[in-house]
Formats: sequence, structure tokens, C-alpha cells
Amino acid sequence: MRNYSRLVCPKCKEKLVRKGGSLYCSNGHCYDVAASGYVNLVMGSRGSADSGDSGEMTAARHRIMSLGYYDGLLCKVCATAEEFAPRFIIDCGAGEGRFASAFTEAFPDADVAGTDLARSAVNVASRTVKGAVFAVANSNALPYADDSADVAVCAFAPVFPAEIRRVLRSGGGFIRVTPGARHLYGLKEKLYSAPYFNEESDEIPEGFSHRETVRSEYLFTAKGDDVGALLQMTPYYYRTSPEALAKVRAEKELTTELAFRIDVFVKE
Repeated sequence: MRNYSRLVCPKCKEKLVRKGGSLYCSNGHCYDVAASGYVNLVMGSRGSADSGDSGEMTAARHRIMSLGYYDGLLCKVCATAEEFAPRFIIDCGAGEGRFASAFTEAFPDADVAGTDLARSAVNVASRTVKGAVFAVANSNALPYADDSADVAVCAFAPVFPAEIRRVLRSGGGFIRVTPGARHLYGLKEKLYSAPYFNEESDEIPEGFSHRETVRSEYLFTAKGDDVGALLQMTPYYYRTSPEALAKVRAEKELTTELAFRIDVFVKE
């Protein structure tokens, strides 16, 4: 059963209440709930299907996620979130909902929410993760009340620390997931003559203390058509020559490192 009561109106910040197929605030602002269960809270428009990741990238990511691409990472993120005894978790930049799905399983008594600007991704997330509430919304204008969340997660998405700090309770946890230095290095070796390591950031957001950095590193193998899907879900798909893309797509099997950095911050 989805709990929409955590959402607030983006226009007046009043609590939203579901009545029939729509959400209303006390000032009469209304937002329709889509058939899959998500709500579009992007102000001033009906939301663009082209915002955020494309439908093709979302489909590719969803396919690879189903093969266990994130499973090792998700175990460590959920273990980290457990330290904050979460009753309300926000996934900022939730994509197709893989993290939110893991949270609903790990914390069945918690409210789980996810936001993303990509309407296609939010629709997939809402169709597949029945226990979470998803909204089309900007991560720099989260549709939640001040000091309401126990944990906020931002994985491979733009980070707006001030906004995350606003929605977190005092002592709440901010979990930032970024690529490690060797993330997808095996794929890069196939794409580029001079593959490079990813840069890592040690920046601590203002208003937070840094609790720990956790690493999650393992190998992942894609086979057949999944090689092309793995490629298409990455930003390299849009930065690489057609010749190099075709060469990788022709691979029958591709094994690459997955290297994730999990930084855990506490709201001061």
C-alpha cells in the first residue's frame, strides 16, 4: 500500500492528501496520480518525457539491473542505512527504482520515496516497486517536509546538499554513491585506446560530518545482447565513436570491474 502522505505541494508546501485519483493540498492545488501510481510534481509544466535519462537508457539499465548488476552494492547501502533506524527513506534521482526496491525489502515498515526528472524512469519504477511512492520532481526542490527523512540516498545523480540537509532530520544520514576509480574499466578498455580511471571526490557537504567511506567492488559479466544494454546504460554510449560502439556490441561476452564508493554523512 503506497503512502502518499509524505508528499507536500510544490506550490505552497502544504501536505498532499489523496482523494480518488488525485492528490490535493488544503489550498486546492491538484496533481493527478498516474495509472502506475506516480505523481508529476514538476511545477509549471506537465513534465517532459525527455528530461533526465532517455527511455532507451532507462530500458537498458532496467535490463542490466535484473541481472544483478547492483546486488553487491545494494547490500552494503542497505546495511549502512540500517544504522539510522529509518522510518522514511528518500532516493534522490531514483531512476528505474532499483535502490527503492531494495529499501522496501530491507525496511518493510518504513516509508520509501523516490524522485527523478525522467518520467519514463519514474513510470518503470512505480510499476515495478509497489511499496514506494515515486514523483517526477527536481532534486533541488524535493517535495517533502523539512526535517522529515531519516535517510536520503543519492546514487549516480546530481547532488544538492542544501536541499538534502533540509529534508533530513537532525542526525539523519546522507548516503552518496559514486563510481570508484576502476568502475567499468573493463568496458573502457574495449572502447578506448587509452582507458582512464574515474576521479573520486573527498568533498564533505556543508552542514554534514563524514562518518565513513565504504567500498563495493566486484566483477560483472554481460553476455549476448546484454553487452549492448550494458553499454547503452552508461554515459560512454553518447561520447564514443559509432565504430567503437559497434565493436563492443559485437562482443559475445564482456567482463568488467564494478567499483562503487559509498560515502556516509550525518546531518549536524
